[in-house]
Amino acid sequence: MFGKVDPDKYLYHFTSYTTALEYILPQRTLRINSYSNMNDPRESKKWNFNVSYSRDKLDYIGFNEIQEKFHSNLKMKTKVLCFTKDNLDFNEMEFMTRGYLHPRMWAQYGGNHKGLCLMFDKSKLAKIIDDNLSPKGDIYQGAVRYGKFSINPFHVDYDELKSLGYEKFIKKQVKENYQELYFEKMLDWKDECEYRWVLVSDENSEFEYVHYKDSLVAIILGVDFPPVYETIIESYSKKFKINVVRMYWNNGQPSVLPVYMFENEELTDFKKVF
Repeated sequence: MFGKVDPDKYLYHFTSYTTALEYILPQRTLRINSYSNMNDPRESKKWNFNVSYSRDKLDYIGFNEIQEKFHSNLKMKTKVLCFTKDNLDFNEMEFMTRGYLHPRMWAQYGGNHKGLCLMFDKSKLAKIIDDNLSPKGDIYQGAVRYGKFSINPFHVDYDELKSLGYEKFIKKQVKENYQELYFEKMLDWKDECEYRWVLVSDENSEFEYVHYKDSLVAIILGVDFPPVYETIIESYSKKFKINVVRMYWNNGQPSVLPVYMFENEELTDFKKVF
């Protein structure tokens, strides 16, 4: 689990200790956020679409209607759930191949090293998400690509739109361009090694929730995780047989120390490393 890298086996979700202890762990759910709430301006800010036509003339009102309907369907009705994955491309620094070791992720999403990182079995989580969300809309999943952009998703053929109608045309636009719409980011984000699920539905709700069941396999505590909450983690890990380790830094090199490993008889008691 914490040894040899298998980039297709595990995914990681960084969070603050308050979010984890108040919501994620007690409810055993992950919240899927609206795409418009992402912290990347390319994703959160309004998109503008170029419109071409050859037959019917498009007036100002029609142009604005297209902008609003596309914004509503491609942003407001889209939800996203984000993870970090293992990445063998970081071979120049072998320890950085593991998704849970990135210090910037701990600083930005893991409560400035006071939070925790949840480690999921990717195949189990994928089945759970598909079972829960497929009745609600179209699901897309995959790794995010960095530094590559296409303008194709932001072009609307008005003649085709008039022929198909808004609903069919937008669904076609998403299916043909989902990679460019939802799985591309600027190169500056590349160290996040992101893997995500995107739900495009007809519902205009801000959130969806997924019960992760038995897909959670380990909890990784930040190096500054508050000791006062140790008993809560202990209780949870023993009840659901979840391994617990803690981040450890030695001369600038990150690693993990075992806290509770339910498969290991020598660690049947919750080991204090604080």
